[in-house]
Amino acid sequence: MTTVEKLVAIGRAMLSFGGPVLVACALLLFTVHLIEKQKSCPSPDPKARMGNTRAGITASVVGVLLWLIWFSWGPPMNLEVVMAAGAVVSAFGALVWLSIRTRWRWTGPFTVALGGLFGFTTAFAVTAGYTDITGLWAVGYLMTTIGGVVVLSLIAAGIMAVRSDDGTV
Repeated sequence: MTTVEKLVAIGRAMLSFGGPVLVACALLLFTVHLIEKQKSCPSPDPKARMGNTRAGITASVVGVLLWLIWFSWGPPMNLEVVMAAGAVVSAFGALVWLSIRTRWRWTGPFTVALGGLFGFTTAFAVTAGYTDITGLWAVGYLMTTIGGVVVLSLIAAGIMAVRSDDGTV
């Protein structure tokens, strides 16, 4: 199998396993953003510079970088727990840091969460899908995508509550 054929197969598996989950989340986020723009409640943060598009792209790049930093190199010994804990702490810090810098208080944290998850899982899928001949990487991709949506949405909801004008969601 050539490299191009392998990458096309990885892309197909990503679309069939994680695509519906991420597209559904993105559509829900877009709907909430339209409501947020119409109501302007809570009002956009005037100090923040990043809109949702820039925040999502930045978070995707950060997600890829987190994958490269923590998981792209083979450890010389059993450091899987340290690598996983480091990735979780780094992802949490990046999510909070980028979410605080978004203009939109409701959808900004969720855009950052989904962008980071997209970048991280895409880097995982390309790396794992290219080397795994069993196809189990696709199951790991699906589990990472669904688990990431749940956990990162809870964290983003907490950030949204902290950033809202009155402290409520």
